[in-house]
Amino acid sequence: MSKRDSFIFYRSFFEATKPLKKNEKAELFEAICDFALNQESTELKPLPKAMFALIQPQLEANYKKYLNGKKPKEKTIKPEANDKQTVSK
Repeated sequence: MSKRDSFIFYRSFFEATKPLKKNEKAELFEAICDFALNQESTELKPLPKAMFALIQPQLEANYKKYLNGKKPKEKTIKPEANDKQTVSK
């Protein structure tokens, strides 16, 4: 199993954790990192466990993309017409 050096942490994850107490937030962040970087599950208290259940599918999807070597889509640049070209009929 491949271990990663990095992962995507979305703003939505951060925003969702704002109401948590510091110890709950730390527990959840630790679980997110363990899962995203090492594919290891962590035993959590009820509230962080519920939040992790909502975050886990996104972490799994990102891990599958990582395994398949998918990179972010690059913008395609359309060539512009040359002023010296003649219009075909």
